Amino acid sequence: PPVDPEQLTKKGVLAYVKGDLHGALAVLLKARAARPGYAPAWRVLGQVYERMGDRAHARSAFGSASAKNGGTS
Repeated sequence: PPVDPEQLTKKGVLAYVKGDLHGALAVLLKARAARPGYAPAWRVLGQVYERMGDRAHARSAFGSASAKNGGTS
């Protein structure tokens, strides 16, 4: 079956909320690979990186989310 980036992003959000940052990261990276232009996955990925203390990757992910969303996020 095809990979659904929306479902993967939802799973990533749930893992993030539960405090499972590494689990969230793994799922969100799969969502990003499935649809590189899917801004919500990039946005949550930025939050995960930020919580992990990885500011460089967080900035990059937030920048990508904004670019994928037409610069409006």
